[in-house]
Amino acid sequence: MLSLLHITNDNGLIQSLKQEGAPLWISGILMFISASSLVLGLQYTSVTNIFVIFCASPVITAIFSRILLKEAVTSVTLIASAVVILGVLTVVSGSLNTVNILGDGLALLSVMSLSFNQTYLRKHKDVKRVATIGVGGLLMALLLFWFVEPSQFSKETWLIMGAMSLFTAPLGRVLSQVATRYITATEVGMILMCEAVLAPYLAFLFLGEIPSSQSIIGGTLIFVAVFYFVTQSARNTQ
Repeated sequence: MLSLLHITNDNGLIQSLKQEGAPLWISGILMFISASSLVLGLQYTSVTNIFVIFCASPVITAIFSRILLKEAVTSVTLIASAVVILGVLTVVSGSLNTVNILGDGLALLSVMSLSFNQTYLRKHKDVKRVATIGVGGLLMALLLFWFVEPSQFSKETWLIMGAMSLFTAPLGRVLSQVATRYITATEVGMILMCEAVLAPYLAFLFLGEIPSSQSIIGGTLIFVAVFYFVTQSARNTQ
């Protein structure tokens, strides 16, 4: 990301980073906190627990938007968030583990950092999104490198990490952050919940895993909630 910023900016990388100022670094640090706490949380709690905690993202984002941007928390947001939570709980029903304070706490820190970052970028629309992703990735590389042993990674692990670091992760983050220039952070957080809908079908498409009835029912609830939220939000802005 930083290399791309250097190539596409006439002033060069260093001058571009200076021009962005404090908002760039604050957003990059928030991204680092969100990503690193999520990775650490996975060592202490289950993916299911983290998945459930992340479904609170739209609600947390709405609260931050109210505090930082003075945006009202509408009844549409509350209704859609409640249905999303119901959908996620349906998807993971029967798989929830007991509470792990450390792991679940790290997951909550992750989602709060992500939600605050989306709200913060909504306020600072001129900050280059590619630059924030680059700074966040650089901080992760510099600070977390000392806690891993790359020599123990398999070839498959390297290929997966390469695909994620070069394509899926930066592209998804850049698009979601760019979206905050055009729609509210709460809307971005709500739309990102479609991940829960798409994941089972992508797993079926690429891995041959058949979605459970809970995944289909819960995914349908989430899709309906997101569709309701987006259409009502669009109607209210007209």
